[in-house]
Amino acid sequence: MDLIALQSECSWMKMVIKIIIKIHLFHCVCFISLAPSSGSTIVKFIANSTSLLLEWMPPSEDTRNGIVREYLVMVEEEITGRIWNIRTNEAHAIFRNLHPYYVYISTVYAITTAMGPPSEPIHIVTGEEGNIFIITVMPKWD
Repeated sequence: MDLIALQSECSWMKMVIKIIIKIHLFHCVCFISLAPSSGSTIVKFIANSTSLLLEWMPPSEDTRNGIVREYLVMVEEEITGRIWNIRTNEAHAIFRNLHPYYVYISTVYAITTAMGPPSEPIHIVTGEEGNIFIITVMPKWD
């Protein structure tokens, strides 16, 4: 093979490599999913003096920005600042070993490849021993 043919083949291979790199970069850019742009919505909670069950709706389909892989659910004890975290792929979580008559602030984060914004926080007061209450949370209308 002479020098001109070799140079021609090398520039052809460089062009093919550039095209493959561009396609690969395009593929990566097109299929990156982002964090949800809106939060989940807590829709119901059931509480007694020491336990709390939270249920929520995922972010709306048009704001999920990918597949929700899991949720981070946080409950903060208002007086002490103690925080409980649960990671789950279900739309509910149970927190145990809480204190009677304490205020707990609950938030949910949806996670795709990154964590989205928190749900509206819900303030929950645990009751006295033996009482159970169920609350359905009405969505906030703008």
